[in-house]
Amino acid sequence: ICGHCYGVAVPDDRSLRPRLRGPAVVPRFTEDSKQRVVAAADMVDVVSGRTQLRKVGSRYTGRCPFHEERTPSFSVNAVDKLYYCFGCRAGCDLIKFVRETEQLDFAGAVEWLAERFRVQLEYEEMSPQLEASRKRRDRLHAARPVRPAAGAAWRRRRYA
Repeated sequence: ICGHCYGVAVPDDRSLRPRLRGPAVVPRFTEDSKQRVVAAADMVDVVSGRTQLRKVGSRYTGRCPFHEERTPSFSVNAVDKLYYCFGCRAGCDLIKFVRETEQLDFAGAVEWLAERFRVQLEYEEMSPQLEASRKRRDRLHAARPVRPAAGAAWRRRRYA
């Protein structure tokens, strides 16, 4: 019960709290555990949950889960764990696919994959200042326009 309930003045100690408790820490998974999650995940299994895929040579094709279409223009490279749609030009890696289809942020997508493929995530602690700077950097990267050449670069690597 606080002093305000009884009409007693309570001194404002908010300025002292950070010094008394020390800096708060934010858990974040390690880069190594993220790489283990991506290595353990099966791209074809994840994408097959959203659209039916058919093996064509070394890749898989199907209808794009991001837009309506009649003929398959969606391509999945299972080895490199990349996808690309020649119709809507959506494309990236496994984590981005999960982010887009499950409406999750990056950390949520990695945790979703870790749970699905039973990979234990290791966490490291990060100060709130570093976490705020990381979030700001991520927002700035997300605000940058996507270069059309990115799809061309993917196609060059894919058909090289």
